[in-house]
Amino acid sequence: MLSEEADIAPQWFAVRTPRTVALEAALADMGVETFCPRERIRLADGRWSEPRPIVAHLLFIRTLASQALDIERDAREGRLPALWIYRYADSRRLHPISQREMRLFMLLTAGDNDRCEVYHRDDFAKGDRVRVMGGGFEGYEGYVRKIRNDRRIVVEIKGVCALALPFIPLGLLSKVPQS
Repeated sequence: MLSEEADIAPQWFAVRTPRTVALEAALADMGVETFCPRERIRLADGRWSEPRPIVAHLLFIRTLASQALDIERDAREGRLPALWIYRYADSRRLHPISQREMRLFMLLTAGDNDRCEVYHRDDFAKGDRVRVMGGGFEGYEGYVRKIRNDRRIVVEIKGVCALALPFIPLGLLSKVPQS
């Protein structure tokens, strides 16, 4: 059941699909805004690969909640490639992603793939919660995590994936008290 508030403005939703490119094209034809961060890999012969999704089988869509449910129904009925919209585990309601989380995700995955590393949600452990107090990531909160012998700040898109921010000097971090 949708609340009326959920359908006032478009929201971002994470979608899992085995056919990312086909679904992205079909949704574009329907006028639905999508975002799928891509990367290019340098091949052994020095050429660059075709762009491929950074997170396999993951696509973000920006639409009204009611239209997201219609899209999901169309996929079940075979009019669109198979897809599953991320939902809250405790209630099965659609799980919208905040504009703030999407802006950070887009910033970190745009073009320059050396800026971040993406880790699936189950790939990180709990640690100290911190807030970035300055610089380009000021105001974002995350967890301290050791990744490949480097201390990094991991920011999570709840229930979907996590991003490891580039190096941030410890002087720009402030510990957030556990609630």
